[in-house]
Amino acid sequence: GAGELADIAFLSMNGTAVQLIDIVDSEKEGEMFAHLVVKASARLMRTNYDVLLITVVDNHEAVIKKIKGLGVPSDKIRFF
Repeated sequence: GAGELADIAFLSMNGTAVQLIDIVDSEKEGEMFAHLVVKASARLMRTNYDVLLITVVDNHEAVIKKIKGLGVPSDKIRFF
């Protein structure tokens, strides 16, 4: 998601080797987050990444179900 928790996660990356390569949030698609345009969750099927960091506060089960349905392997899913 591209909400307040994502802001905190992004700021926490500063000074680390962790790199934000894309951000998805179907409700905020087209808006800007950091230096990136927010994409729809379908983007997860076309992006190469090491870890998918989930930055939502509620409905973790629904989020996991949705992203697994897009083919994201469980071992790549992390919650902030």
